[in-house]
Amino acid sequence: MKYFDLRVIFKIIGCLCILAFILTFGIGSHISASEFWPISLSKEVFFHGKTIDSGLFLKPTFHLILGLIYFLPLDNWQHVLVARILFALIGASSLSIFIYWLKNLLFKSSESFGNLGWAIAFLLSPIFVEQLVKIRSDMLSLFFSLLVLVLACSSPPPHSRSKFLSLILLNLALFGCTPRAIFHEMVVLSFLIPFYGSIFRLHREALNQYLIIFGMPLIFSLVIFLKVGLGSPLYNIYLSQSFASGFWEFGFVKSWLYREPAGSSCILIGLIFLIYKMILKKSSRIEVSLFLAALTAGLSIAFADLKTPFLIGSFYLFLMAPFIVIFFDFKFYSAKTSIALPLLFFVWVVIMQPIQRSFLFETNTYQKDIIQKLTSFMENHPDYRYFDGLGLLPRSRQILSYLGPSDALSLESAMQKLQTEKPEVILYTSRSMLLKPEFDQLLDSQYEMRDRNLYLKKSLPEQEGKIDFISAPILHFNL
Repeated sequence: MKYFDLRVIFKIIGCLCILAFILTFGIGSHISASEFWPISLSKEVFFHGKTIDSGLFLKPTFHLILGLIYFLPLDNWQHVLVARILFALIGASSLSIFIYWLKNLLFKSSESFGNLGWAIAFLLSPIFVEQLVKIRSDMLSLFFSLLVLVLACSSPPPHSRSKFLSLILLNLALFGCTPRAIFHEMVVLSFLIPFYGSIFRLHREALNQYLIIFGMPLIFSLVIFLKVGLGSPLYNIYLSQSFASGFWEFGFVKSWLYREPAGSSCILIGLIFLIYKMILKKSSRIEVSLFLAALTAGLSIAFADLKTPFLIGSFYLFLMAPFIVIFFDFKFYSAKTSIALPLLFFVWVVIMQPIQRSFLFETNTYQKDIIQKLTSFMENHPDYRYFDGLGLLPRSRQILSYLGPSDALSLESAMQKLQTEKPEVILYTSRSMLLKPEFDQLLDSQYEMRDRNLYLKKSLPEQEGKIDFISAPILHFNL
């Protein structure tokens, strides 16, 4: 009779608990305003009109995945929820792939794998946990970059034809996630170049393969940019925000370091530890590669002009990798440490890292109420057109127009579109506030507020528009 290994059972239970937490958090947590826009825009991937929004070409992989949801028979809220669940699963997969990749690089025993999983679980940054479930192109870029690393590290080059083609396709998908995927590609290369350095010197075929693997997707992306994006105001503004040198503008990074001392301390300790080993010339090829990958990830955050949570969240695992090396180096493999380590880090996180951000406790209950009531109203009036500047109702007749906080051209275009089309229903949101003062003048002259933040044309019957929101919508869809 075979007996089950309790350690294996506990690990399976632990993995299921972490997955359940990520999914539950993804389904129930607050949805930021910028998550709605790509969901609505992705409808044009398969169901577009005479023209296609140029924004689709900025992130083709991202919008293609979101566009597939439109083939499911869902209402507006169900559509948003399915998108959230999908990206929560992608986030959970990214975390699992990262643990698997590091386990194969550093650890051999199953006990060490368990310790690695626990260490990562308890050292996760609240910012990373928040971004792990969000509908973000940067988190999708993280997912594909980890797949590239796992496949590239599974066996040394030169690769077989099937693996060679798979790496090319994965890199194409990676570049299609977002223009900022170039940063993730740089992290991947900064790991692989020292990792396979000697092989590249000895095998010309291996070097040629990697030039094609990483060169072809880059050339393909440049061709799309030159063909579609060059001269487009949206492209120019987006790229200037993504790549403009913001090295001296560390406002958000400083805030992150201050708010999350435990996670940022671990990153610093890991980097110092590897620098110390390299100075003593005791570092391995893998450790040097992990150090360079973490350093590149940190510089990507520093030089990108967007000091926002999703940028930090998409690089957090790479930044944390050097700290995990300490577990390998000091051989925390015993059965006692598998119990002691989680407790130790739990105490440390509680003491050092009080969760000052409220997102972990903010639900989407009010958002659900607002979207469902708006959906019901629009279904009762199928001829009405709707505008909110966010894209809250992906399945309804809404006027889509991108409203960028620092994009004057898109704001001007949106205002002209509104004045021309004059939708019957307008929801006043944080994004539509960007259109002031012309937007307010339009509302005052031709619309009437029938409910909290809900405006209908003055010509429509006065009894319409009484939706009875629980709370004002503008409070629950922040920028």
